[in-house]
Amino acid sequence: MKSFFKKILYLIYLVLVSLIILESLLHLYVNFSGDTRGFYSFFQLTPDKTYWEELTSEISKSEYFVLDDTLGWRIKERGTFRDSLYVSNSNGVRSFKEFGAKSDSVIRIGLFGDSFMHSDDVYFDESLAFHLENELQKKGVSTEIINFGVSGYDMTQAYLRYKTEGVDYELDIVLFGLQIENFWRNLNVYRPNYYLYTGFPFVKPRLYSRNDSLAFIDISEVDLKYLKTLPLAFGQSKFYDYEYFTNNKLMAEEHLLSWSYTYRIMNSFFSEAASAEGEQIEDNSEGLKIMYYIMDQFNTVSTEHNSQFTMVQLPNNDLNNFVIEHRAHPNPKVIDSISARYTLIRTDSLLAKYPIEKTYNYHYTGFGNQLISKKIVSDFLDRGIINITATDSLLK
Repeated sequence: MKSFFKKILYLIYLVLVSLIILESLLHLYVNFSGDTRGFYSFFQLTPDKTYWEELTSEISKSEYFVLDDTLGWRIKERGTFRDSLYVSNSNGVRSFKEFGAKSDSVIRIGLFGDSFMHSDDVYFDESLAFHLENELQKKGVSTEIINFGVSGYDMTQAYLRYKTEGVDYELDIVLFGLQIENFWRNLNVYRPNYYLYTGFPFVKPRLYSRNDSLAFIDISEVDLKYLKTLPLAFGQSKFYDYEYFTNNKLMAEEHLLSWSYTYRIMNSFFSEAASAEGEQIEDNSEGLKIMYYIMDQFNTVSTEHNSQFTMVQLPNNDLNNFVIEHRAHPNPKVIDSISARYTLIRTDSLLAKYPIEKTYNYHYTGFGNQLISKKIVSDFLDRGIINITATDSLLK
């Protein structure tokens, strides 16, 4: 009997020692890896106060992204990110060039959209803007490409950036990157509610229905001090009633075991994060109303400024996998409706022809951006958006 109890005690001792070692290793990783957000995301941990304080502090020191009282956030003038992976000019766009008055001999194209248009995860010479200008130059078209894309943007922010900044650049073509997942982002106000482990803990502009029309919520008073309070108090904030995604638990409760990553990892298996999975775009009338309103405004303002409004489809990895598996788009009625109402360059079937690892590295690889650029140029020429003569190139 004594031997049995000794074995039990020894087993308990081994378990405790193992837990202590595991806990120590987890704390060492979090403290010294510099990848707290990746750690929390991997284990699906509910963020705590320290997590949010570190993230807001990181953002406040960012040399590339800054708060904006209209757009939520934007790219900083003459900014850099991750050892010059991204570099911005004095216009606050991703480019090594400066853009002033437009020459009559140049076709100027403005790119608007999210991280796929911004070309996250690749250097500039692998970006969509670089390849698009290069492909047009090969056709003899003298072109300037201004990339107004910003990581994390939804359709609303892309439109507002065009309306507040892009209209001043005498654009011949306004090219909007249609990333259909952003349909859901349009319904989001506080970014972490949509994607808990986002690098953008910001409030963003959002259209909402008011008296049978659409209006923007006011985000002009949001600053870093206010953002620090939101994870704990979002439910009591003035933005709560406008938020579509409210299932995420933004702040972990403090208790005796809050310090233990081992406990929190085990506990995370019983938690679920918010998502739009299972919901259909076609069934969300508010979202459709907002999406078409944004596209209509893009088109109207472009026309008012003598610009050709065009959209290019920028499918993310999930959409591409769906197309490969089902040989069809998951929202065919919506895409067909958009194609009927606006000029839309389709690229989903194009990317599906190639191995995922060749075209995607979460965002597009340099090869993926080049493929899309070639498709854009081909459509510009085939549709007569750009006409090429023997001596020059002109807009339609």
